This record gives sequence, C-alpha cells and structure tokens, in this order.
Amino acid sequence: MRNVIINLLKENTGLSGTELENLIEIPPTQDMGDYAFPCFSLAKQFEKSPLQIAEDLAKQLTQKETKGIQSIKSRGAYVNFFVDKLLLTNQVLKETKKNKWGTLNLDKKRIGIEYPSPNTNKALHIGHIRNISIGEAITNITKAVGNNVFHLNIFNDRGILISKSMMGYEKFAKGKIPETENKKGDQFVNELYVKFSKEAKENPELDKGAQEKLKLWESNDSETRALWKKLNDWTYAGMQ
Repeated sequence: MRNVIINLLKENTGLSGTELENLIEIPPTQDMGDYAFPCFSLAKQFEKSPLQIAEDLAKQLTQKETKGIQSIKSRGAYVNFFVDKLLLTNQVLKETKKNKWGTLNLDKKRIGIEYPSPNTNKALHIGHIRNISIGEAITNITKAVGNNVFHLNIFNDRGILISKSMMGYEKFAKGKIPETENKKGDQFVNELYVKFSKEAKENPELDKGAQEKLKLWESNDSETRALWKKLNDWTYAGMQ
C-alpha cells in the first residue's frame, strides 16, 4: 500500500520515490487514515501554503481510481490515505495460504477444540461471533503447526434449563409458534425460558414442575421427548 501511495504522489509532486518514502508517515489515530503525506516541503516549489497544497493534492488524487485506496482526504497540511481494509485482508490471506506462512511440522497430536457449544434455551446473536471467531483462529493455528484437529460443537440441549423452556411453552405459548410470532426459532424458545424464569421467582412451585419435567425426560416419556424435539427443531433452525 505504501508503494501504491508513493507511485500516486510521484506523478503530482515531482518528488522521487526515496524522498516520498522518507516523508510518508503513519498517523497517530485511525480516524486520520492509514498513511499521511506532509506537504510542508512542497511550499517553496508550488508557492502556496502547505494547507492549500494538501487540499489541492487530495482533490487531484481523488479523481484517480486507485486499487487498494478507499479514500483520500486533506487534514491541515497533510494528505491522508485510507486503505481498503477488505481488499488488503483478502490479499494477505491469499498470500499467506499460497506461501504457507506460519506453518510448522511439529510432532502431530490429536487435539479437540470445542466451540461455540450454545445452549438451546438461549438465542444466538451477533455477540457470539467473538466466541466463534476465536475458536476458528485457534483451530487454524493449531492445524498450521501440524496437529490433527477435531472441531467439537456440543449443543447443550438437555437438563433442567431445557425443562424450564418446555414448561414455558406449555404454560405461556398458548398455541403460538415461531412462524405466527415472526421470530427466529431460538429467539422464540429463549423468550419462553425467560418468561418461565421470571414467573418462577414469584411462584417457586413452577421450579418443582420443571424438576418433574426433567424426570419425565430422563425416563424417556414419549410426550415429553416429543415436546423436547419440537423445541429443539425450532432452536436449531433459528441458530442455523
């Protein structure tokens, strides 16, 4: 990207590549761009103030379509360059894969990495991307050093919490389903669980009912298992 900027500036400043290389700076904050070119050294040559030179130069450079540069702006006596981060990321990943940078050949181990293993009584949302991204990164790094990696994802779809969701459905859904409420399945089930939990604070007998529901599930009661499967199907569809 620095070379792209140098080539851009060469045409409009008359400075050599070496001179430009020494002048280009990295701004202190991201809102000021990824690279900055100070125009003080051009004041004598152009017989203008550095501020005016920066403004004129930014306008001239903006008219040119340059791959890799998202935008060019003048800030005081500087011309600030904002790099196309998506393009740069794709280039880095492509080169990394092509050249196998970072890969090693250590003694192979069988390693299991578990993520994100969501609870089926809680809806997946944008915040879970952090957990998933960290898991993916650790998996890829572990593979890159030669290990045999297994991705494990265990849906936590049983136990007392799910029993509370089932109780919530029986007591509060009143025939409603995700489609009638225009909601994702995991969101629908999550709201039943939350509703049940709030009501149980006022009525502890509800928690006793959830314990009984869990015993029915553990004894493989057909009606309880059918309800459990129905809620899980909604939840998995919503998570997908």
